[in-house]
Amino acid sequence: MHNLIYLIPIISAFIGWFISNTIIYILFQPVKPTLFLGIKLQGIFPKNQQFIAKHIGALVSKEIFSLDELNSKITSPSSIEKVIPFIDEKVDYFLRVKLAEKMPMISMFIGEATMAELKSVFMEELQELFPELMKHYTSGLFADIQLESLIESKILNIQSSQVENIFKLLFADKLKAFVLMSAAFGFIVGLLQLLVVLLSR
Repeated sequence: MHNLIYLIPIISAFIGWFISNTIIYILFQPVKPTLFLGIKLQGIFPKNQQFIAKHIGALVSKEIFSLDELNSKITSPSSIEKVIPFIDEKVDYFLRVKLAEKMPMISMFIGEATMAELKSVFMEELQELFPELMKHYTSGLFADIQLESLIESKILNIQSSQVENIFKLLFADKLKAFVLMSAAFGFIVGLLQLLVVLLSR
C-alpha cells in the first residue's frame, strides 16, 4: 500500500491530461443538448452559436467593415487614379465612335481640337462626380445587403463540426502543447504532494 503513493505524480499527470482534453472536447461537443446524470450538457460553441453569430455580425459590420472606411478607401486619390485610364478610354470611345453613330451630323462639325476639349471637360466633371457617385452606391449597397444580418445568418448555418475541424487544424500545435503542459503541471503537483506525504511520515 505504501508503494502506491509513488503513483501520485503519474495519477496527477493523467488527471491534468484528462482535464485538458475534456476542456477541448466541451468546446464543440456534444452538439445537441444531452442529459448526463440529470444535467443537460452541450458544447460551448453549439450552445452559444446564435450569441456568437449576432456579436460577430455586429462587430464586422460596425468595426471591421464600416461604410465610412469603405467610402474612404474607394474615394481616395489613389483609388480614383487607378480607374482614370479606364474612364478616359471609355470617354474617348464615346466621343469618337458612339457620338458619330448616334448623332452623325453633330460629329461631322466636331474637330480634333473640340473633341479634345470636350474630353477634358468630361474627365474633370467625372473626377469630381466619381467620389459622390461611389458614396451613394455603397450606401445603397450596404442598406440592401444588410451586412450584419447576412454575416449572422452565415455563421448560424455553419456546422459545429466544420468549426471544430478548422479550429483543430489551425491550433493543432498549440492544443498539443496545452495538453502536454497540463500533464506536466499535474505531474509536478503530484511530486509536491508525494513530497509532502513522505515528509509527514
